[in-house]
Amino acid sequence: PRDLRSRFDPEDVIQSTFLAAFEHIKEFEYRGDGSFRAWLRRILDNSLRDGIKHHCRAKRSPSLEKSVEHEGADPLADRRSGRPEELAGEAEDVRRLRLAVLRLPADLREIVELRVDQGWTFGDIAEQLCCSPTTIRRRVQTALDHIQHDLGHAAAG
Repeated sequence: PRDLRSRFDPEDVIQSTFLAAFEHIKEFEYRGDGSFRAWLRRILDNSLRDGIKHHCRAKRSPSLEKSVEHEGADPLADRRSGRPEELAGEAEDVRRLRLAVLRLPADLREIVELRVDQGWTFGDIAEQLCCSPTTIRRRVQTALDHIQHDLGHAAAG
């Protein structure tokens, strides 16, 4: 909704989506071109939907605002079982994702590391690299496409 747009910083939403995807990469199933992007989009949509629901509830009950601030921003956290074999699988998936990031061209890897590891905004990265935030967003999308392709080949092979 238009009246909620000021409540959600697009850069924060994207960053939380990347973090959730990174933490739950084991749940990704390659189903052809575009499947990684669709999976990320689903995480993004669920995160936004949860944020909107929270905001609507907070209007009715101001005490909810404080309690939700301390909740994790991880929309998939309740799916973790903590079983050793699943933790080992998660560790392997994280290792595969990190390798895929390391195989990115240096310019794309730098942007991903600044965005995800350092938490920089698109504007901060754009200023550092002397380009526009739109260019950075496009390069992040290109990096995601590379990662999707890399993980897709690893899953198929």
